[in-house]
Amino acid sequence: MTQSLKFTISFIFISIVLSCNNQNDSNKNINKTNEIKIEKKAKEDTLVKNTQTKISNKIECDYSEKFDLLKKNIELNDKEKISNYFNFPFSDNNIWYLISLNKQSEDYKSDSDFNKEDLAKHLESIFPKNFTTLLSNVETNIFFNTGVFETNKIKIKEGSHKLRTIFNDSSKELVLSLYSEYNDSGEIFQTMINYVFQYDEKCNLKLKNIHIAG
Repeated sequence: MTQSLKFTISFIFISIVLSCNNQNDSNKNINKTNEIKIEKKAKEDTLVKNTQTKISNKIECDYSEKFDLLKKNIELNDKEKISNYFNFPFSDNNIWYLISLNKQSEDYKSDSDFNKEDLAKHLESIFPKNFTTLLSNVETNIFFNTGVFETNKIKIKEGSHKLRTIFNDSSKELVLSLYSEYNDSGEIFQTMINYVFQYDEKCNLKLKNIHIAG
């Protein structure tokens, strides 16, 4: 075999080996690229699935419907259902002051916890008749279209009452403000009681606190 032929055969052999190696490297690169694509697709699918789950778990809240239920339960004086609007023990001690005002009593338990048993006992002093009457006069559709509603005054022997309701869509707070005016021997006294309710993440209404002025 001539030297030239040997060189030609060697060159062909080396070329074949290099070609095979290049093909293997190319296949490895393709496989690696495919693996990356598959992994990326799996992550995207998981992200979409998690997003869809969050959307499906999101509660669509009908605030006006929940308000109507609150009105109904207070009007019916349903102690059990009204208790669902409280987190016990209720931490705002102004509730005891409110009870003492409506009972015209000096018995003000500012240092006592307010529990479910207390609610059953003092319910009519927390949501008195004048408040219940005015609350029933709130027109829900108008209220939630505008965010504000004010009732006409109701007159009583010693003065008058009116109710102003406010819904804050950003904070999801519902404020029921009872304005009272009393005439005591020609002297006018005014009070305001704010019942502040909060819609929680499950669209349930809870009494957050009570503000009393006057």
